[in-house]
Amino acid sequence: MEKVKLGSTVKDVITGFTGIVMARTEYLSGCAHLGISVMKMPKDGKIPNWEWIDETRCIVVKKEIVKLQEPAIAESNGGNMQNAPEM
Repeated sequence: MEKVKLGSTVKDVITGFTGIVMARTEYLSGCAHLGISVMKMPKDGKIPNWEWIDETRCIVVKKEIVKLQEPAIAESNGGNMQNAPEM
């Protein structure tokens, strides 16, 4: 089975839950779980936790509809990053 790529839209064949793959966790035992985010914001405005579903239960609905840019590195010598987190 081919690995599901991050940013793809998947559907759980058992529950019908559909969302975007935000994370992928592989275990030493060989199984992999996908962290799937809902595609629409709930009416109450609270962002729900990801659903973690076994990759073998998921089918790809759309490949990589979401692509994130690589983080920019400020300088090759390890200088300060733009918009670095503050404490």
